[in-house]
Amino acid sequence: MRIALIRHGESHHRDDSPVTKAQLSWWINIYNQSGVRETEIFPTDTIKAMTMSSFIVTSDLKRAIDSAALLKPDSNRRSDSLFREAELPVPYFIPSWLKMRPALWLVLLRCLWLVGVTKGCESLREAETRAEKAAAKLISYAEKEGSVVLVGHGVFNRLIAKQLRKKGWRGNKKTKTTHWSCTMYDNELNGDSVGP
Repeated sequence: MRIALIRHGESHHRDDSPVTKAQLSWWINIYNQSGVRETEIFPTDTIKAMTMSSFIVTSDLKRAIDSAALLKPDSNRRSDSLFREAELPVPYFIPSWLKMRPALWLVLLRCLWLVGVTKGCESLREAETRAEKAAAKLISYAEKEGSVVLVGHGVFNRLIAKQLRKKGWRGNKKTKTTHWSCTMYDNELNGDSVGP
C-alpha cells in the first residue's frame, strides 16, 4: 500500500504588497479562492505518484482541487475539508497600523500558532487530532485502492506524515513542502511491499 502527500501548486494570487492585520484576512480569502499557476514541468516523484494511483483526494480549497486537475485531469477525485491547511490565528495584539508583506505575516502567524496563540483558529493539538483522522482516512482508502494520493497543504501534510509514521508507514521523516513536491509513504500488506 502507498500514500503520497503532494503540496498544491503555486497560487495565482501573488500580491505581495504590505498589508495591515485587518487587510490580511482579505488577502487570505483571495488566496483561498484563487486557483494555481499552470506549469508544464512537475517533479518526477509527483508524476510517478499520480501515475501509480487510481484514487486522488484533495482538500476542499480551490488551489488543491485545481492542482489535482492539472496533475491528472481524468482522475477519480474526492475533495474533503478534513484535509484543509492548518488554520492561522487572529493577530489581535499586534498594532493595527503595522504593515508587512503577506509572506512575513504568514511566517509570524505560523510561529505564533506553534507556540500556542490560537485566537480564532484550531490549536496545534486540535490540528494534530484532525491529522490523525485524516491519516486514518487515507489508510482506509489505501487499503481499498492500493495507492492513494492526497493533494493538500504544506503544514497539514507534515502533520499527516507524522501520524502515518506513528502507524508504521515508511517514508521520509521530513515532508517536502515546496509547491508540487511529493513525499511517499508505504506499508507492507500480507508480506507485499510496494517499495519507495
